Amino acid sequence: MLNTWNRFAVPAFTPVLLNLSLIGAALFLMPLMEEPAMALAWGVLIAGAAQLVFQVPFLLRLGLMPTPWPNFAHEGVRRILRLMGPALFGVSVSQINLLLDTVLASLLAAGSVSWLYYSDRLVELPLGVFGVAIGTVILPALSKRHAEQSKEHFAAMLDWAIRIVLLLGLPAALALAVLAEPLLITLFHYGAMTDNDIQMAAMSLRAYAFGLVAFMLIKVLAPGFLLVKIPKPQ
Repeated sequence: MLNTWNRFAVPAFTPVLLNLSLIGAALFLMPLMEEPAMALAWGVLIAGAAQLVFQVPFLLRLGLMPTPWPNFAHEGVRRILRLMGPALFGVSVSQINLLLDTVLASLLAAGSVSWLYYSDRLVELPLGVFGVAIGTVILPALSKRHAEQSKEHFAAMLDWAIRIVLLLGLPAALALAVLAEPLLITLFHYGAMTDNDIQMAAMSLRAYAFGLVAFMLIKVLAPGFLLVKIPKPQ
């Protein structure tokens, strides 16, 4: 029972801590800050610490708590550093895309940055709960198949993960596109949020929804790429 919780619930719930931290920062820290945006910055910092601390007890129970001891002269470390370049770029595409979108939106009409922010919050929910969780769960299984030098089982496991991503990602993307306005109205239509803001945010949400499945697939394919490139154990 504990193993089942560790494999599925922990990876799925950990990304949610970012959203909870941002909500808590907006509710409780923002009134205390002279600059309200600083509250969200603190929320991101708190989320990172919370995500790390949340996983420590489960790692200790499983006896998998790592002890960091860097050794950059080791051939294996250098090989991993070389492979991390394309892998990091792949998994960071969504964040790079969001950064560029924010920079461009800051040059457009007032409110553009907020419209993108609200859209991204909704897209991050299925991406964090499903995409990250599937990618985290499949990594140990792929590693085992790779260590066993079983290409057929490795391909089958990767195929299973892709099917699960499509099974969950396509309906989620379709729901975000079709229900963009109702979701935004229910969650954010209060205070200074106007009807025009809802319409503009809905347009950006639909655009983000088209890329949701691809972003989810990256979470599965990037670990597979790394494992394929790592030499098989002798």
